Formats: sequence, structure tokens, C-alpha cells
Amino acid sequence: LIDELNSQIGFAKEQCLVTLTNTTGEKFSEHGQLEHIQSRLMDICSHVATPRDSAKGEGDKKVYTTFDDDHISQLEAWIDEHDSTLDPLKNFIIPGGGLGSASLHLCRTSCRTAERSMFHLIEDGKVDENVGKYINRLSDYFFVLSRVMSKKCGIQDSIYISQKKKAFLEKEKEKKEKEEAKEQDQLQDSRAKHVSSDEDGKVDENVGKYINRLSDYFFVLSRVMSKKCGIQDSIYISQKKKAFLEKKEEEE
Repeated sequence: LIDELNSQIGFAKEQCLVTLTNTTGEKFSEHGQLEHIQSRLMDICSHVATPRDSAKGEGDKKVYTTFDDDHISQLEAWIDEHDSTLDPLKNFIIPGGGLGSASLHLCRTSCRTAERSMFHLIEDGKVDENVGKYINRLSDYFFVLSRVMSKKCGIQDSIYISQKKKAFLEKEKEKKEKEEAKEQDQLQDSRAKHVSSDEDGKVDENVGKYINRLSDYFFVLSRVMSKKCGIQDSIYISQKKKAFLEKKEEEE
């Protein structure tokens, strides 16, 4: 499974390179990181092939295949570095986001499978727990890097929403729209009452006269602005009048 994961990383590495070249022309700067990870997975293969609890694993061979926790620290540093460039994630996302991102999601799921298969080896003392920690953090690395790839390609995360939550959100949206419609109705009623109060003598008639003349002011000012900009008035002519003028012009 580790060998299978390594091969998938090799494919994803080239897929990301081609995807960025074809979409943005940008270089795949994480190419070196993936090659480093592939080398560490080769180290893990050697480590697993030399059980910690057997005579075969004694001596120089056991020392040479030791898996240091420095590799975990390096991986976590890369995760933090990539994560700092992304928007905070508050929901689950659906795997995809372009060919490069999708290939990294496949690496992530293969990583989870490899982690599960290695659990009993670690529990039995045949594999160092640092290997388990590394594989565990590696799946997180691929998750973050898949989001980075989507962002580089200009593709937004596809957020997963359950059917129940979707129905709830739609219901809330409908409720909000009804409330807004009700507020609009209340506002119109308020305006209608304001007009009626003017008719009932509750507002001085000078207020009504002022508002009436103000609309004329804006009409005149709009024509002044057109003239200042060298734009002629656009004259409205009804279809019947237009036909009449054209007929009259033909007769003349």
C-alpha cells in the first residue's frame, strides 16, 4: 500500500505540473516537496521490511532504517505554510477542484488506507510509531495541498451541505424573503398614511407644494446637465405620430 501511494503521488506530481502549465502558466512550486515525500515513503518501505521486534532487524540494518521524528516536523511545517494561504474552512468539502486537486485527493485517501493497514504493525511493535504519525499527518498535507491547487487554478472549494441542512437553509431563505416583503408592505402603508395625513390637514400644505416643485427642479436640472455634456434631449414620439409625420413627409 505504501508503494501504491508512492506511485499515486508520482502521478499527482506530474498532473499538478501539467494542470498549472495549461491553466495559468505557473510553475508547480511544491514539486520538490512531493519528491521529498516520495523518498520518505521509500524509507518507510525499508523500515517496514525490517521489523523492530525481530532478529532480522538487529544491528546496522535496524539503525539504517530508523524513521526520525524530524520528518514529521518538516511535514507539519509545510502544512502550516500552505494552510496560512487559504481561507478558514468551516465545512466539509467535496473532493474535486480540478485535475491536479482531484489527484491529490486520491493520494489523501490512499494515505488513509495505508495508515489503517499499518495500525496492527505499530501495535505489535514491528513498526515505529513515528511512521504511523507521519502517514497520519501526510493525509492532512494532501488535503491542504489539494485546496492550494484549486486556489491556484481559480477554482473555489465545493462545499458539502447535507440534504437536511439544505432544506433548512432554503426554509430560512424563504422565511427571510417573506419578512422582507412584509417590511416593504409596512413601508408602503406608512407612506400612504403620510400622504393621507397631508390631505387631512395634519401636514402644512407648503410641504406638499415644496415636494411637488422639487420634482420639477430635478427635471429641469437633468436637462441642464445633458446640455453641459453636449447631449441633446432624446425626444419621445409615439408610433402613430411617427407614422403620421413620415407619411406627411412623403406627400411633401
